[in-house]
Amino acid sequence: MSHLRARTRAPRRALLVSGTVLGLALAAVPAQALTAADVETGATAGSRSADYLSRQLGKDDLVHGEYEYPAGTWNPTTDHGLSLDLVYAFRRLGGHAAEQRAILDAMAGQADAYTGQGAYAGPLGKLVQVAVSAGRDIDSYAGGKLDDELRDRVVTGASSEHGRAKDRVDPTDQYSADYSNTIGQAFVVRAFAALHDGLLDDTTAFLLQQQCAAGWFREGMDGADHTCDGAPEAQRSPSVDATAHGIRALLAARAAGVKGLTDDIDDAVSWLVRRQRIDGSFVGNGVANANSTGLAAYALASTGHPGPAGTAAAWVRRHQVDGLTIKQHPRLKGYNGSVAYSDTDLADGKKDGVSRGAKRTWQRAAAEGALALPSLLPRRTLGFVAPDRAPRGSRVTVTIRGLKPGERWAVRQAGVVLAQGRVPATGRVVAQVRMPDRRARVTLRAVGSRVSRTATQAVTLR
Repeated sequence: MSHLRARTRAPRRALLVSGTVLGLALAAVPAQALTAADVETGATAGSRSADYLSRQLGKDDLVHGEYEYPAGTWNPTTDHGLSLDLVYAFRRLGGHAAEQRAILDAMAGQADAYTGQGAYAGPLGKLVQVAVSAGRDIDSYAGGKLDDELRDRVVTGASSEHGRAKDRVDPTDQYSADYSNTIGQAFVVRAFAALHDGLLDDTTAFLLQQQCAAGWFREGMDGADHTCDGAPEAQRSPSVDATAHGIRALLAARAAGVKGLTDDIDDAVSWLVRRQRIDGSFVGNGVANANSTGLAAYALASTGHPGPAGTAAAWVRRHQVDGLTIKQHPRLKGYNGSVAYSDTDLADGKKDGVSRGAKRTWQRAAAEGALALPSLLPRRTLGFVAPDRAPRGSRVTVTIRGLKPGERWAVRQAGVVLAQGRVPATGRVVAQVRMPDRRARVTLRAVGSRVSRTATQAVTLR
């Protein structure tokens, strides 16, 4: 494979932000006693979601749903894309090999329905990648035509779209349009990497054109020259989901022999780390959500960043339904292992259950959100140093050891966050916190991404 020319870059930033204190005397949070959720492993949490996902398969081994149109009229649909997302989830979470085989067997007979008889580039790439990576013979799977159909979707002429995987448009059909985007392009790159196909270089190069100098990928691929930096501002909004998919695709291309991708991967990872909210979540469509957080966590874990990935996994775990959740909120019965898309969805589900229209959102959130769960960091007693005595109202220096670089940390006292931030690359946090303005003996608690990663230190104030 040839060496791809690097794009113009902004100056490189460190992959992990510093441990500088982000706030003092912040909002009060409730004191937490350790629960099973705080100490369970990522394998246990992941297995719970995998079991939930397996229950979403119909008798034909595919996922089915409903959409409402017009209002009050519910129409059944087969969700082929989500069915393939279950295969990705099962591979990440472990187990359910029989379900993976069954989904691929079912998709072989549904390939034309999913790909629009070879018209849709992204679905073609996704199906080919899943099938080939599962060991299916692409020359016989689903009629043995998928790889040729995928090659036909790639623009190979001398134009600014060279290497783009583009949907086929039927001019006689008013509903036919080109829906190709960066996420679909990423699946196409992964497919050609799995096939070791000669179009891998060209499709990877076009994917890189959708990466802006700051490291992120945009979701659309339009513009005069079909590059991110050259597109109008309205056509180059940063996308967490596209960036996470882009990273996974570049990793696959690099493993298949494409050279010169390491800096591009590092730039994308660096942007993701900076984009992560202090609670571990990632924002997509204007809201912190499980789908974006799960995809980002998987990309971070795949590139050797367990701290940010673990913090993201902890956020997803707090949005996962378990037995205790159902016991306290019986309207979620049947949703053990599911994942709420957002804080609002979790609150609504606890109060009213999952509505008919929201079911697909919960299914999709579990399929993509659960990708984070294997990255949950284990219970650990931290190294925490603070002075035994201090003047009341003073600032004292504390040191925390034992957390992962990029992991969230906080120092609390009586449920109040005194300081928080992300662990620097050194793995050692040094921070200043302000003591209460009263004579007392207080207990400071250092915590990481999970409340089971903790230590305490008593301080006498005088």
